[in-house]
Amino acid sequence: MSALFLQSGGREELLYMLYISILAITGIVITALIYRILTDLSGARGLNVRARANALIPSYRSQEWELYNNDFAANSRRIRVCLVELGISYKNHNIDMMNPKTTKSIPKDVLAAVPNNRLPILRHKDQLIFGYERQVEYIINQPICEQRLLPLKQNENQRLESWQERTLLIDQTVLLPSLGPLGNALYVISLPLLSALMEKGHVLMMIRSFWLSRFARKPLLTPALKFRKLANFIDDPKITGLFEQAKESIERYLDDAENSLIEHGEDWLIGETFSQIDIEMMVLLDRLNSLTMLEDLLNARRPQLSLYWQRLSARHSYNMALTKYDGASIKAATAKILAARDANNEFDELLKVNH
Repeated sequence: MSALFLQSGGREELLYMLYISILAITGIVITALIYRILTDLSGARGLNVRARANALIPSYRSQEWELYNNDFAANSRRIRVCLVELGISYKNHNIDMMNPKTTKSIPKDVLAAVPNNRLPILRHKDQLIFGYERQVEYIINQPICEQRLLPLKQNENQRLESWQERTLLIDQTVLLPSLGPLGNALYVISLPLLSALMEKGHVLMMIRSFWLSRFARKPLLTPALKFRKLANFIDDPKITGLFEQAKESIERYLDDAENSLIEHGEDWLIGETFSQIDIEMMVLLDRLNSLTMLEDLLNARRPQLSLYWQRLSARHSYNMALTKYDGASIKAATAKILAARDANNEFDELLKVNH
């Protein structure tokens, strides 16, 4: 009887020790993760204003222009189109959110200077340029660009300013009380595509990316992580409501484009000049195409926009800066969206045009 009691007590003691060990390991992992995040934040805060404004990188790099960017992100896609349109040869570095190893291609001093862990990063000679708007302005004003992408006439300049205001509305940040910053209408409308892309990833891979790649942390802290199954996308009324709002904003934007093309009768949005606005529209329409939404949108009483899309997709920059970087994963994600639309009427209705 006493032997049995001792055996039972031994098992309980073993289980207790195992329980304590698991708690200790979990605590160490959480502490290490918090330390890693705080270290990154303190490093970023420690940079002084002058270092960020005049960030220099080693002169041993031979390529005059370099771009650190992500294949999928809208601003990365825009800046690639801009570089191709202006005939600028550059060395491309793809920073894959799900592959932390690609971050190693960024020199440490460049990485330390990146504000808010945002891509793309543009390097020209010994100068770093951050922020899409600043990058486009910097590139366009280079002497080698010979005034390309800039309006030829006064009325085109007025249209350009008007379209830039409209684009700011599409890109404006919106906030939800429980979800925090969600980004812009283009980001929100892209959520099904992000979800389809993330379906192929497993949780451990995402945790590893969060741990090792600072560029993965913001994208991972999004509703896309919540909807790793496309079938679950329609289960959250807050997200579907936001999706409908984004869709309405984009449809009004496309209606403005249709009316503008009819009004001036030229090939491009501001007139005869292919401008920065056409680059932004190219990326938007291409994203809607990947979402399987573009055909319906163009057929919904937008014949001039349909012809405009044919001109955009025929440009050399579209093939070199967009389709060239659409790998198997994006094509597979589009196929998943098509399958989900066929299998789920509610999801199909969500992606259909409103007017």
